[in-house]
Amino acid sequence: MPLLLSGVLDRGASVLCLVAVRDGGLAVVGPLASLYSIRTVLPARFVLKERIRGVQHVGVVPAVGSVLLFARG
Repeated sequence: MPLLLSGVLDRGASVLCLVAVRDGGLAVVGPLASLYSIRTVLPARFVLKERIRGVQHVGVVPAVGSVLLFARG
């Protein structure tokens, strides 16, 4: 059952990404979609209470900063 749920959620994410590209434009959706690794690291930090290693900080901090700058315009 978890495998089926994983497949359904993955397919749903793909469809939503395609809809976002169609309606919102690739210039906006592309950079945000490329942050998939942060969507793994941050929940692990706050939900599972895992420590973020130094090399992960080197990637997370500039990526989050770039999203903030991008959102600000």
